[in-house]
Amino acid sequence: MRHPPRSSIGRMSSFSFPFLRGTRRVHIFVIALVCVLFIANATVFVFRPQGQSFWGAPAAADSASIRLDVPISSVQLLADVLARFPNARMGFERIYRIRTDSARLLIPPEFQARAESMFSGYRGTREDLLRDLENQSVVEVFNRVTGEMALFNDIRRFRPGGGSSTGSCAEERRVVAKLYTEGSGVELCDFCNERRTARDVFGRIDGKYSYTAANVAKLSKWHSLIITKVHDPLSVDEDVIADIIDVSHRWFKRAHREDPLYMYPNIICDAGKRASASQVHFHLQMALTRDHYFSGTEQLRRAAAQYSVRHGTSYWGDVIRLHEMIGLSVTVGDSVVFSNVCPRKEREIFVLSRNPEDISFARAVALALMTLRDAAGVQSFSFAISYPPLNAANNYSLGELPAIFRVIDRGSALDPRSDTGALEYFGSPYIAADPYAILPHLIAANKRFTLHD
Repeated sequence: MRHPPRSSIGRMSSFSFPFLRGTRRVHIFVIALVCVLFIANATVFVFRPQGQSFWGAPAAADSASIRLDVPISSVQLLADVLARFPNARMGFERIYRIRTDSARLLIPPEFQARAESMFSGYRGTREDLLRDLENQSVVEVFNRVTGEMALFNDIRRFRPGGGSSTGSCAEERRVVAKLYTEGSGVELCDFCNERRTARDVFGRIDGKYSYTAANVAKLSKWHSLIITKVHDPLSVDEDVIADIIDVSHRWFKRAHREDPLYMYPNIICDAGKRASASQVHFHLQMALTRDHYFSGTEQLRRAAAQYSVRHGTSYWGDVIRLHEMIGLSVTVGDSVVFSNVCPRKEREIFVLSRNPEDISFARAVALALMTLRDAAGVQSFSFAISYPPLNAANNYSLGELPAIFRVIDRGSALDPRSDTGALEYFGSPYIAADPYAILPHLIAANKRFTLHD
């Protein structure tokens, strides 16, 4: 048997590794590998600026470095900016896809007057309106991870009730205030009189501004209410919110101690009849579930877990970093507040915190709710909160899931129409309020919170 000469290194390499024929191919392979690693590192750089924590809250010195150095005031402008910055777009499209389509139509002369009346909120000239109606721009934002999608068309917000404002009229605010306060008092309102509410088998959890009551029509074995001691849902402040959060922690841990198999904390809240609240008196529903969260949070949790396996990074951390990059977030201590670039409905604000018992989480929730009320004139809203699962030691399992708060605007309390329909239930929601519109108010309110300290 003939053996190859010992000095024939190239031939020996080819013999041992048939896919590498000669040193030239070795060089090409090495160069290609270096290029792949360089691109991968460039992609990661978009998502992981130095100085950031696991959940994406940046160190103060690095906060500017993760933002695009271009003013962005609308989703339409975001699409334009990302088209000019390929590296930023590549990072953005790891989670989201944004696309702009031109939608054209023709308005005949006999329909022009009617078209003008349909868009009575338009502030330009008649000619401008007709031009904008015939040449519309539709922006689609799609979350590749969760499958959520939001549609934006600026012209639609000028229709009556199109979402351009809620509660901006002083007379409307007066009427809503009366609507939310009449019927209060221990003689008229069940929730103003805790003796007219049910108790959990382990008793009540009392806070300074709120108390718990068992839900008389349960959706889970452990399903109760947090009821505030103030009737009007629009009069809650930072102290009330902090108390609600504290009471919820105490109730979840008490229920978990009673029944350790139930470990997934869920909170939902509808404020105002417009938001489908059963009673005007401000209250929240809590449920500690056994095998998984309520479906909304469970779908997010599973999608985030799959993303982490696929990419080796935290979905939540990357979402935060992307919202910082495009200028849609503010930091409150160890929590992050952001206006969702792909909202489920108008003015959706997220709060994420690694530790739900950190005081910054309650403060961030208060910041979101009070900004919607005071700056955007929101009169009815719905929100959900979920905490990390409880473990055998009756503590939250930090790191598996952040504390999540998300709130949406439900529209004018005086609007008799439903704010949901087939588009919301079976299609993709149209969003009338641009996510960028609320940001200046969140930033200003956050500064006031800081000065208050």
